[in-house]
Amino acid sequence: DPMNSLLHQCIRMSFVSLVGLATCSIVTEVEAANDEAQTDNPIVSAAAAKHLPKEEAERKLVVELRGVVTCVPQGWKGFFLDDGSTGIYCEPQSLAAEKSFWPVQVGELIQLRGVTAPGHRNSFVSVSDLVSRETGVLPDPPLKTIQQVITEAIDADFVRVRGHIVGLINIAGQMEYGLLADGVEAHVVHSGFRIDPKVYD
Repeated sequence: DPMNSLLHQCIRMSFVSLVGLATCSIVTEVEAANDEAQTDNPIVSAAAAKHLPKEEAERKLVVELRGVVTCVPQGWKGFFLDDGSTGIYCEPQSLAAEKSFWPVQVGELIQLRGVTAPGHRNSFVSVSDLVSRETGVLPDPPLKTIQQVITEAIDADFVRVRGHIVGLINIAGQMEYGLLADGVEAHVVHSGFRIDPKVYD
């Protein structure tokens, strides 16, 4: 039916943001890496950078990633990137860095440089500059159940889920709703997607 078709389209093309999971990667501002940071062997995998212990991430290890932007959440300073190994949150290292390459677009294939920083759940990348950017293709998101998303503590990954919409809200172009399946509910956010809640009541 139209509702299921709309839901499938939205979920497939959007980043699933779960309260307490995908939206909890932000921490405080990160200073620029110093000249003594390791540069000869940069981290080149999002998975390696993301799963660093907090003590290692605090060392501001140099990161060089190439991947596709999967989500640019409305009102956030950063974006989510998938390099094929996993998704990871990336945030401009400074105001100057932000002005030099912002905004990035969903679907862009970018190569970036930055340093690691500890997040609430996983480490993220404090980006100093974008080396290159071009049109890319969104990865094919794996199908996950809501229970998997919650129990596997999926963070910053681009996934596809199915369920029934509960409590649809549309605020300034950002659609939020509960997604219910098998008695489990997740909070989903779509940035930049507009829908009239009166039509789908």
